[in-house]
Amino acid sequence: MPINVTAQGFNFSLLGELAKAYGLSVYDTPYLHLARNLDLPIATRDKGLIEACKRWNVLHWKPE
Repeated sequence: MPINVTAQGFNFSLLGELAKAYGLSVYDTPYLHLARNLDLPIATRDKGLIEACKRWNVLHWKPE
C-alpha cells in the first residue's frame, strides 16, 4: 500500500475549540481536521467524533 506524506499546519486554537465543541479528545481532533482537509473518511465508533463528522461533512465508517 503506498504511503503519501502531506505537510499540514494546525491551528491549535481551532483544534481546542473543535475538541470542546464536540466533546472530542485532543488526540481525536487532529484526525478530524486532517480527514476534512484531505477529503478522507474516518473509521470510528466514538459518538462525539461521528457527530463531528456529520456536522463537518466528513465521511465516517462505523465498524460492526
